Amino acid sequence: MSENTADDGQSVDAIRDILFGRQMRVYDERFSQLEQSLEKQLSGLRNDIGEQLGQYKTLQQAQDQGLSDELAGLSDELNSTRQALISSVTDQVDSLRKASVSRQDLATLLRDLADKIDHK
Repeated sequence: MSENTADDGQSVDAIRDILFGRQMRVYDERFSQLEQSLEKQLSGLRNDIGEQLGQYKTLQQAQDQGLSDELAGLSDELNSTRQALISSVTDQVDSLRKASVSRQDLATLLRDLADKIDHK
């Protein structure tokens, strides 16, 4: 009986192949074409994404460099302004010190003048 079952299985497979064989080959070809098409599209997408990523990186590096240069310029400008302010404040302090000395000299002169007027 096992031989009959094996023979029956083979005959069913043979009948299936006769009835659906051509159709199965057509489906296999279609699936193969679809698979190739999808692989091409996927490869194209990968290439496009790789190019866009490279462009993005280049743009990002340029922007980073621009911001870095701008920051360095602002830092230099800030330091220059700071030095100018320090110099200005120092000059004003020196001027005030000299002015206070001049006031003391003026006060001394006025006292001397007042003494001379009183002695006359």
